[in-house]
Amino acid sequence: GSASNRIYNVGSDMAISIRDLAFLVRDTLSPEKPVHVLGQPNVGAGRNGYMPCIQRAKTDLHLDVWTPLKEAIRLMAEAKNFNLSEDQNRQIKSTVLAMTLT
Repeated sequence: GSASNRIYNVGSDMAISIRDLAFLVRDTLSPEKPVHVLGQPNVGAGRNGYMPCIQRAKTDLHLDVWTPLKEAIRLMAEAKNFNLSEDQNRQIKSTVLAMTLT
């Protein structure tokens, strides 16, 4: 089918836990702030994370992973600090989501 009618995962196929992501965001934007982990992973659950398959986006749309996650976090924070319209913010967020780990 047409690429405009398909669902694509964008981001990275490199695994990172929510906990590790929280610390990376903190370290990147506000190193002086604490991170509070309110729960522990349920090891018996079989899965404690999600890593999307981005192969379809790579193949169909010729996307690739090129922006380090730390840089994408910084760009999102910068975009949030500008007084932009909702459409401009949405466009920036979509662009940053397409830029991920190298």
